[in-house]
Amino acid sequence: MLKQQVFQADGTAVYTDGVGEGWLHCRLPEGKVQPIQLKNVFYVPAVKGNLLSVTQIAKHGFHVTFDESMCTVSRGSRKVARAPRVGNLYKLECEMGQHSARVAVASADMQTWHRRLGHGDPAAIQKLCSEGLARGVKIKRDAKPFVCTYCARGKMVQTSFSEGIKRSAKPLDLVHSDLCSPMPTATPAGHRYMLTLIDDHTRFTMVRLIKSKSEVTSVIKEYVARMENRFGRSPIAFRTDNGREYLGSELSNFFNSEGIQHETTVPYTPQQNGVAERKNRSLTEMATCMLLDAGLHNRVWGEAVRTAAYLQNRLPSRRVGKTPYEHFFGRKANPGHIRVFGAKAFSLLPEQKRQKWDDKAVEGMLVGYDDPTKGYRILNPETGRTWVSRSVKIIGPKEKKTKP
Repeated sequence: MLKQQVFQADGTAVYTDGVGEGWLHCRLPEGKVQPIQLKNVFYVPAVKGNLLSVTQIAKHGFHVTFDESMCTVSRGSRKVARAPRVGNLYKLECEMGQHSARVAVASADMQTWHRRLGHGDPAAIQKLCSEGLARGVKIKRDAKPFVCTYCARGKMVQTSFSEGIKRSAKPLDLVHSDLCSPMPTATPAGHRYMLTLIDDHTRFTMVRLIKSKSEVTSVIKEYVARMENRFGRSPIAFRTDNGREYLGSELSNFFNSEGIQHETTVPYTPQQNGVAERKNRSLTEMATCMLLDAGLHNRVWGEAVRTAAYLQNRLPSRRVGKTPYEHFFGRKANPGHIRVFGAKAFSLLPEQKRQKWDDKAVEGMLVGYDDPTKGYRILNPETGRTWVSRSVKIIGPKEKKTKP
């Protein structure tokens, strides 16, 4: 769904996260409750209150009158709502109704959602929809079973380590970290390593791309600072292997100063850091499937891995029963904006970068999502340049079917 700009009273712009329908249940003086259906409702997370447009109300045949203390909405001779003045605003008198709001969802069949969600487990995707674990997902009925050839090519089958150790009691009690071996092909930005940071309790995962092992300490410091800023506390413990990048004096001194316990595995026993090992494997498998599906060169592995982590955080865990995103942040994710990795995308060019008769958009490929800006990551496959844009039109890529 293309995000829309909404301008506030002070002239600043905010963006919609969805469009849907809902109901107001307005209290009237005689004790009656008048239900009113609202259509074309914008969901704008940046706006803290619920706003009604007087112009839109009038357009739909209602009459709105104001006096010093009250705003009244009528249809003909019948009053349907009133809003007493509170300060400089008129606030509708409403109560909670039994009608649930309907958010505009992105409806597609299971095969398409399988591809959109990084070739994720169909059972997890079905659970995401059927149990209401996320907003913005609707799966069309599809009786035809399918076999994904990209999954067959990109996912290896191997006996996994036993997950016998109990999970920690709450988020940030324990964080697993692992540095994936150097990739044979560097990203266009020169990254060769993938560093994972996994919360043990929720399995919420962050991935950082780095150029050398010497960057591990700075990435962990940045992660701890983000957690302190977001949740008001730092992790209690980190679990890593015995790689030199984790055993340097700078990182050791940092852990000591923050009161963070550093747990290390026995040498040559990666099973003891099994959570991180399994996560690295699942991320690289998902990334491989997406690259094969999109027909992209391996040098784009960094974008694919970051997108894989973004998607896995929004897929439910079999053990926890909810998505890592919801478990970590306490609110449901909304995957309605997610499209197939590698889809053709047109990104709006700012006015400052184009002249009167120039194209208003530049073509690229969708390769990810940017959390800080709520934008899309767009790739120019010829130059390897990637940029973030919020004003994007996504087409395709053919929404092709996998072979039955």
